[in-house]
Amino acid sequence: VLTRRICLTALMGIYDPLGLISPLTFKLRRLIQMQSCPTSTAGWDAPLEAAVQLKWKEVFRQMVLVGVVRFPRSCKPKDVRTKSKATLIVYFDGSDSGKAAVGYLRYPKSDGSFSCQLIASKSKINPLGGQSTPRSELDGCVLAARLALGLHRALPNGIESIYFLGDSKTVLQAREAGAAPFNEYFGNRLNEVGDAVSLLQKSFPVVWAHVESALNGADIASRTDALPSDLGWGSVWQKGPGYLMQECETWPIKTKLSGGADWLPKGEMRKAFKQVNHLVDKVKTGSVCLDDKNVLDTMLEESSSW
Repeated sequence: VLTRRICLTALMGIYDPLGLISPLTFKLRRLIQMQSCPTSTAGWDAPLEAAVQLKWKEVFRQMVLVGVVRFPRSCKPKDVRTKSKATLIVYFDGSDSGKAAVGYLRYPKSDGSFSCQLIASKSKINPLGGQSTPRSELDGCVLAARLALGLHRALPNGIESIYFLGDSKTVLQAREAGAAPFNEYFGNRLNEVGDAVSLLQKSFPVVWAHVESALNGADIASRTDALPSDLGWGSVWQKGPGYLMQECETWPIKTKLSGGADWLPKGEMRKAFKQVNHLVDKVKTGSVCLDDKNVLDTMLEESSSW
């Protein structure tokens, strides 16, 4: 019979400071959270509900079947190209369950091919009451910035460039817009990302790009459907998506966003900027014409409280 205490003991017995098995620990943390409903009166040693016990037993069964999950001790291959440095690729993602960031080091080899290896990851579950998708995606972006900064400090002379890749057009567009148009939650986090990127750019180029969700390396770490077998030697989790083994120019990513203000999270914007965007929408639909009057006059009529 499983209890909350037994399940939490199993989770806390996993020592994984680098986040090498974060998809699994994320899943376990989420299961623990779902048992921590504020209205629940069950104690720590009370048997779990039958449906919850089945979920835990299935996870434990899969862990036993997999046994040991092995990772290479070194991320740098023996046949690395002479005097070459690594490219750091950091993915970020957010979902209804949580958010995650995953870092890979990519080295060019002497035969012209590339070697890519997981180096670290971070994940967090969302609050019990839930969180909006834009906020979850932004938190994933913050985790990515923190992870990249930490890896840069650990490898001060080993990185030549960084790619930040995510599947949220909303967050990528908001980062380009800056913190000014947004409320406190979004603004503070965008400022933190901006500060981290400014420090990184002093040492090497930083590229931000959009990637489809199916090709996002952090997707598995921000959801609860990962299996222990997905983390094994030579897996996509350990080696990264297949396109990382190709030249950067061929990667299926987009560095230029075309959505403009349409992709910004309207619900996270400050009131003044919402009103300006409302005016822009009216101009686009033709309900307001700016040809015969001053633009500022029109904006005042739309937003002023005088």
